[in-house]
Formats: sequence, structure tokens, C-alpha cells
Amino acid sequence: MLRKPDLFNVHVMFVLTALLALPMLFQFTPEDDCSSRYAYMAEAFAQGDFLRAFHSRFLPLFSVLTGVVAYILPVDGFFACKFINWLCFAFSVYPLYYCVITLSGSRRTALLASSLLVFCYPLLSLIGDGNRDSVKSFLIIAAAWALVRLLASGRWTYLIWTGVITGAMTLLRGDNALYAIMIIAMVAFYEIRKNGLRKLWRPVLTGLTALLIITPWLIFQYHSIGYPVPESRHGRLLEQMSASMPWITCIKNDASRHELIDAPSLESTPAVIQNANTQTTAPVTVKNTELAESSHRSKRGYSFGNFVAKLLKGLYPFMFVLAFAGVVMRIKTRAWNKYDTVMAILFLGHILLIVLQIAIADRYLYVSSRYVQSSIPLYLCWSAAGLEYIHTLIGRYLPVRLLKLRLEWLVAAVIMVGSYQQGIKSVWSDYFGKDLPFRHQREIINIINASDLNRQYGEHTAYECHFYSAPLLVSDFNSLGYYTNLPVISWYDLQHGSSHGYKLPIAIENIAFILVRKSHQDKREWLNQRMKLEEVYHDRRYILFRNINYRQKPELK
Repeated sequence: MLRKPDLFNVHVMFVLTALLALPMLFQFTPEDDCSSRYAYMAEAFAQGDFLRAFHSRFLPLFSVLTGVVAYILPVDGFFACKFINWLCFAFSVYPLYYCVITLSGSRRTALLASSLLVFCYPLLSLIGDGNRDSVKSFLIIAAAWALVRLLASGRWTYLIWTGVITGAMTLLRGDNALYAIMIIAMVAFYEIRKNGLRKLWRPVLTGLTALLIITPWLIFQYHSIGYPVPESRHGRLLEQMSASMPWITCIKNDASRHELIDAPSLESTPAVIQNANTQTTAPVTVKNTELAESSHRSKRGYSFGNFVAKLLKGLYPFMFVLAFAGVVMRIKTRAWNKYDTVMAILFLGHILLIVLQIAIADRYLYVSSRYVQSSIPLYLCWSAAGLEYIHTLIGRYLPVRLLKLRLEWLVAAVIMVGSYQQGIKSVWSDYFGKDLPFRHQREIINIINASDLNRQYGEHTAYECHFYSAPLLVSDFNSLGYYTNLPVISWYDLQHGSSHGYKLPIAIENIAFILVRKSHQDKREWLNQRMKLEEVYHDRRYILFRNINYRQKPELK
């Protein structure tokens, strides 16, 4: 257990982290996944609409947490997502502090690592996006805490904690399932190496605890997609394997709510873009979005160089270089111990499993930066050690104590202010940016919401969320779709007939509003050839048009 001075230190760091991260709660623009899925799911949960709150591909933990916040406060779904992320970011200080003080035995190193977390701008920026990555980051460092504590004390209660955390991981993201299995395997390896097979019940206890946590969701999945697996892509994998292993069908529920069919090919599906003047129709191509997304990525040049760039960005090079120096220093001074090994396995294992799952499933080398950023807290212990090593070097070459202190404080201030400014940059851009700031977005949202449109509810499939199907808003700002409850298609979607978020045929009479830059004269001409437009708003950069050809449909309850 932590001593009283350590408890005071970690409580102070928690309050400091929470206060400095507070501005992220005021970010107005959600990230695309949040605006199209997670915010709506939170609101559906708060309203008791559980069939819309839970989806077979996007696991339930985030919906439950954000839905409870949206119900209790009450707030909209996006704020609930930010609030949960903010809490998880602040609470990450506790497991991180304990891991570092156990690993290093130094209170100063633990405080330094916690301070690095506070000013780690990639983790700060994840809060305002509204996605699940801040929760994942907390669970990863919490798993490290449980394993470190298990190695330090050997108490069976930490076996339970490990099972609870790995179960929660599995209920957060589908790609966490293999990582949870890896953690349980680490527990099994440690117990067998220490006690042989005499106490095999201990890792079994961890696995059963995790299984107990996810069992209600597996039952839901059995009735939803036919297989008791964490998410629908796992079910599709079993469906494909059943061709060569027929016994798999013994666990399939043929009366499931959704069909697990393979995604259609990239063959074109007819959609109609109608010319308002000539009343003629022109076929365009609507492609399957999952396969099209892979195709688009390959066309955009996702080479090995792009993969490395994304990976390095996700590692946050500044902190990672310090961590590398800290690892070298600890190995050189023979300070490396079993806790360092656990942290290293968790960090490297997370990155390796993320990359391998994408490479095997999508057949190309790709990783998103934010997938990697969730594991940054695992190496902050070594980043702190690297800073202490730099402190020693400065003391060696600058013997004048006053000059040394001034230099260290100056460097620390520049790093902290610069990193913090990067972290809250998205909030600043929302309110003071030059592209489409908050006040202009608010005006556009109020105009659209005042137009008395009849929203058409969409239907979920095994792989996709469709909260609303019509009318359509053409814009490059998905946040406008969330605040107006309209499905958004981009200019690329409209002109080429393929959409990553909207798979229904795109017809002119289903488009209600179009937001276009004033400078894009070619797009305005393209629109005028196909529909009748009425300008309802403009500012220095954008014009909002209402489509006169839009056909109002009865509202579906």
C-alpha cells in the first residue's frame, strides 16, 4: 500500500490533472466516430432505447458509462463521452503513480512520470474527440498496476482485479480481446513458473472472472448475430471458418436478429442523381464502404513509409526518446527489474497485436496513431528516468547550482506550455479558428433545426450503425450532422456516389441542405446543373444552400 506522503502526492496530481484537462470538456466538434455512433448510443441508453444503444460491432462498456452520465446529469451524448474520457484521464494518475514507485522505488520519479502524463498532449487531445481511447488508456495502465501489484504481493485479490480489468477491456473494443488473453497468459506464466501446477487455480480464477464479466454481452451477441463472441467481425470469422470446420455451426443461433453475411463486392449498385433542369437521371456508383475504405486507403498511398510515420506519431516521439534513454540507463546501471519487464511486455505486446490484427484482417500494413497512443502511459516510467538522467548530465557539466536550476526550470516550462497548448489546440480552434468556428456552426445548426425536417430513423445491421437515414446534409463537417440529427455525406460521396457512413442510394430529393465553400465555384456550378438551390446563410468562407427539390417525407416514429 502507498504511504501517507505518497497518497497526498497522488491526490494532488489527480486534482491537477483534472483541472488542466477541464478545457477539453468544452470542445464543440466531436470526432467522426463519436458524432456518428458513440454520442447517439449514449443518448439512446439514457432514453432506455437499448436496441439502439447497443450494437454488435461496437462493444457495450462505453455506451453504458456514457449513457449513465447522460441520464444522471443530464447532458447530450457528446458531453457524456467527453466527461467519461476526462474522468479516465484524471484517474490514470493513480495506477501510473503506483506502478512507477514500485518499479523505481523513487517518489520523485513517480511524481515526474505523473507530471508527464498531465502534459502529454496526445492523451489530452483524445479527451475532446469523444472516442473510447481515453478509457482504453486507463484500462491498460490499470492492468499494468494489477500485474505489478500481483508480482509484488502475490495476493489472490489482484488475480480478481486482473480478471475484472481484462473483462472490461474486452467489453470496450473488439481488438482488445487478444490483448486481454495475452495479459491472462502472462498471469498463467508467472504462476506456473512460481508455483508449478500446484496452484493452477490462480490463473484460472483470473480467466473465469473475465469470462463472468463478459458473459451477459456474449448472451446478447448470441441472440443478435448468432455467435457468442465479443463483436460481429469475430462472428464473421467463425462463419467463414465453418466452411472447412462444420462443427462450428453447432454453436450458431439460426434465429439471430442479424444475418452475418459477407460484405458485398465492389460491384456498382445503381443510385440516382437527378438533374433538376432536364429531369434526366445519371447512374453513379455506390460501393461497399468497408471494402471501399480499404481501396481508398491503398489509393491514397498507405505504404510502409506511411505506416512508420503513423506509428511514430502515435508513440509521441519526444516522450518516447526520453523513454528509450531511460531504458538504456536502467539497463546500464543494472536497475532493470521484473516490473520493467512486465511494463515492456504490455507496451510492445499492445502495439504488435494492433498491427497484426489489422494486417491479417485487412491484408495491408496500417495503424492509426490513436490506436498506439493509448499505450503511452506504459512507458512514462522510463521517460521520467530519462529526464532524471538528463538532470544528472546537466549537473555534471554545469556545476553552478543556481544556473543549473534556472536552465532546468526554463526547459521544463517551455516543454509543459508547448505540450499543453498542443493538447487543447482543438478547443481553441473550435472557438477562434478561421475555418468554421463555433459561432458560425451554431448559426448553421439553428437554421437547419428550425426548418422542421422530418428525420427518418435508420436501421442497424450486424456491421453498421444507421441512427438516421434521411434527409441528407452535404458537408465536410460531420459535427453538423450530429447536432442536427442528419446523416452527412461529403462532396466526394455526392459526386462519386460512394459513402463511408451512408450506404443507401444517394438521390437528389433526399438532400435537404448543402454547405459549400465560397471559393469552390466549380462545385456550385456542378450543383446548379443538378438541383434548384436557395441560399439561406453565408459568412466569409461558406454558403449554406437549401435544396428546393428536397421531398419532405412523413416522420417515422
